[in-house]
Amino acid sequence: MRRRHGAAGEGFGDGVAQVVRAGRRAVELDAGFFQAWFGLGRVLAAGGRNGEARVALQRAAALRPDDARVGEALRALGN
Repeated sequence: MRRRHGAAGEGFGDGVAQVVRAGRRAVELDAGFFQAWFGLGRVLAAGGRNGEARVALQRAAALRPDDARVGEALRALGN
């Protein structure tokens, strides 16, 4: 049976939690995995977990300091 997403985003929280767990596991296995740090930061930011998002995005920035996407994502978080 497929889960339907209602107007309130029913079921969305579980999927995001799975993505966060997978991202954390990926960076645990390979701390140099830019895409995992960047993706994790974006998902955490979307979930309002800005402090954790900032840490993940800063790790991504350290791996690819010239990647404009990371800078944009960090600026979007504000101070």
